Amino acid sequence: MNLRVAVVGYGYWGSRHVRALSHVPNVEVTIVDNNPTRLIVAGACHPAFSLADNLGNIIDGIDAVVVSSPPLFHADIARQALYAGKHVLVEKPFTTSIRDAEELVGMAKKRELLLAVAHTFQYHWATRRLKAVIEEGRLGNILAIRSDRLALGRYQNSVDVVWDLAPHDIAIIGYLLGEMPYAVSAQGYSHVRTGHSDEAKLTMRFRKSDSVAAVYVSWMSPVKIRRVCVIGDRGMALCDYVSPTETLRLYRYSRFGFDKTEDGLDRIGPYSGDPLSEQDRHFVECIRTGRQSETPAIDGLATVQVLAGLDISNRSGHEVYLDEVSR
Repeated sequence: MNLRVAVVGYGYWGSRHVRALSHVPNVEVTIVDNNPTRLIVAGACHPAFSLADNLGNIIDGIDAVVVSSPPLFHADIARQALYAGKHVLVEKPFTTSIRDAEELVGMAKKRELLLAVAHTFQYHWATRRLKAVIEEGRLGNILAIRSDRLALGRYQNSVDVVWDLAPHDIAIIGYLLGEMPYAVSAQGYSHVRTGHSDEAKLTMRFRKSDSVAAVYVSWMSPVKIRRVCVIGDRGMALCDYVSPTETLRLYRYSRFGFDKTEDGLDRIGPYSGDPLSEQDRHFVECIRTGRQSETPAIDGLATVQVLAGLDISNRSGHEVYLDEVSR
């Protein structure tokens, strides 16, 4: 029997979800968007799929919902789907408030429904390989992580650059370290629109690993950068998600210091596969088998708590402890 999935929102991410789901066997897709022009485009690109301008009109005839609308509407759409007994995958950021995130997690648990968050880079082969390298101890104790996510961005009306881009980095770093930060700080800059950061420098501190992460996000870069550097006391790892030749590189220390020779460098493959496709296939598989998602809603809630703390820090100019934000 086919699984019937509605993708709500046919923008940048929604179109990618539709394309990914089109390659999953035995899945029927309905594209939902209240913008007539987008529905025309969607119909032209995917003539075999159903179209709708309102989720409520078709919700009784589907099994699951992928929420890829603007972030301000994530909670309302996910709530509507869960209330109707549907499984849900929500794009990042999971919600724009801690209260909404907590409510959705509670609803899904009470109704025994799958609720997952689209922390897409966790499904990237290089991120998973990097986590294995860390767990194997090849880098030693992790001292610091540096993450840069820059592009000549698509300005969002509902969220700033931190809420738009940093969920990826928060999720990646939390996954690599196996913990979320206990304290955060942020400094945002508004170059184009007053009061709406389009560039930000973020710092996160972690208790178990006793490490620190520095994150730089920007919509103001002429080149696209998606890069994570993990620094250990035995070596370093550089993950470059947009490199055409080397996605993951490992550097080792020697008795002479930092070893830049070929003997001290592992080169691990070019980009391979599409992590969003892996994520959507996993979502479908979890529905069919009853498995738990690798990126469950509770992870989305944890990321929203970090984002809320970064917001407070940016406004106050002080470091924020997340246990105070979560209360």
